[in-house]
Amino acid sequence: MRLLVALCAFTALGAAACGDDGVPKPARMLPVTEAEATAFAAQFVAAASPCEPARLGPLFDSRNLGRRAINKTRLRPDMKRELVKELERRRFDVSTQLCQGLADDVRFDLLRVRQVGADHHPLLRMIGGGTFNYYDLELGKPTAEGEPRAVDMLDYYSGNLLSDTVAEGMGVGASAAMRGERFDPAELTAARAAGDWQKVRDLVASMPPTLRAARIFRLAELQAVMQLEDPAYVDLLTAFERDFPDDPSMLLLVIDGHVMRKDVHALIAAIDRLERKLGGDPYLDLHRAGAYTLDPTPANLSEGELLARAVTTKLPELQDGWWTLATIQLMRGDHAGVVPTLDELKRRFAIVFDRDAMAAEAIYAGFLASPEFTAWWATSR
Repeated sequence: MRLLVALCAFTALGAAACGDDGVPKPARMLPVTEAEATAFAAQFVAAASPCEPARLGPLFDSRNLGRRAINKTRLRPDMKRELVKELERRRFDVSTQLCQGLADDVRFDLLRVRQVGADHHPLLRMIGGGTFNYYDLELGKPTAEGEPRAVDMLDYYSGNLLSDTVAEGMGVGASAAMRGERFDPAELTAARAAGDWQKVRDLVASMPPTLRAARIFRLAELQAVMQLEDPAYVDLLTAFERDFPDDPSMLLLVIDGHVMRKDVHALIAAIDRLERKLGGDPYLDLHRAGAYTLDPTPANLSEGELLARAVTTKLPELQDGWWTLATIQLMRGDHAGVVPTLDELKRRFAIVFDRDAMAAEAIYAGFLASPEFTAWWATSR
């Protein structure tokens, strides 16, 4: 009982509320204005591109997020109270876990600030590590004069709020402990942070069947297999769709699946669904352009080039847009057209082209044999 009283009395800002079960509840937060949300997003982007826990940590209300997660679990009240105690002892910091899961070349951009009831949510795009994702930040502040903080975050890849994902992990861990099963989540997190996707896959494969069947570990395995470009991704995704047919993660997962299946029409339709959910994003034209290269008919390549050009116009600082445009021009045999694109890659991104390296790539064969290449190479060195 002494522990319960201490937990319900302690909070960084004052008295904490407790429910009937004696479990501390998250503090009530006030909504932020659109201007405050926009300013917060700029701070978040600066701290997360690349991700630095020391800068990102103060932007999260990790204590309230942790308590929100604990209250969402289906654990017994005494177990919830022990979890609160553990989070207080360990000084739970969600930013460290978030940064560990992001690539070194990660880049965040603010798409827009959306109004959700009285709240204003920054919607961020993340690109890095050969993949992309979106984050919708739920903000709040303790007082009218207080500083905004992120109290939760919708991760489009998992389809969950961050508090839901943490709660799911707590529930899986508690259930495993009660069954006498042991696993080290830190090892899995470290492997993901290091980009060691084979180790991630091996760790999930070594888990007891009851753990491996959990949604969060199924998602981890899917991510690893996708990064490894293993054809087994299609079968694993099909099984995930069967077992979790209405899972919100499907919004992004099916895009990877359709790429592996080379199903252009289904891929374009999946990208369209994602864009409607987001309210628009010119970056997605890059993936539509790439989709058309999976079935490189003249009509598809023509459509793909239009989309790639749109990306280079709207997002000229995005290197992948220029590479996609160059790839499609090479596939079309447009040797005159690809020259200015390659020049843009050199000028904007300091790309150095090596003739031997180009000769090793089949896509450059026609261009290297063309008079356009001879003239370009004579003036480009």
